[in-house]
Amino acid sequence: MISIILKTSKEMDMSELNITIWRTLRIWWALTWRTLVFCFGGGMVVGFIVGFVMGLSGQSKEAVHQTCTLLGMLVALPAGLWALKATLTKRSFGDFRIALIRIEESGETVQPATAPAAPRPAPMPVVQRNSDQPFGMRGRPK
Repeated sequence: MISIILKTSKEMDMSELNITIWRTLRIWWALTWRTLVFCFGGGMVVGFIVGFVMGLSGQSKEAVHQTCTLLGMLVALPAGLWALKATLTKRSFGDFRIALIRIEESGETVQPATAPAAPRPAPMPVVQRNSDQPFGMRGRPK
């Protein structure tokens, strides 16, 4: 069976980017809010159910508190891993995405089996405006 995957030139560009503080903050924030939501959400659901059942069965507040604390910690581990996976599979962080790329034993990275990316266009020249002309009047005859 042969499958054909069509990708845009933006998706085919696998160039390595510099790790800047802004890119680092985007990844950190994506991971942080997902971890908080998944861990607190899972902990609250499990804590409510277990606390409700233990309260109905007549357990002491101390026993309910200790049990819910332990279960909350146990829920946090898979929820944190789920948040990490959700962050890694996020399709775009604006101008980049995260990709896991296999490294060969020789230390070389395996090149993706896609067509080479189209060459990037030349940058546009910078036009400086004269301070004596109002904005929007550049190049117009007086």
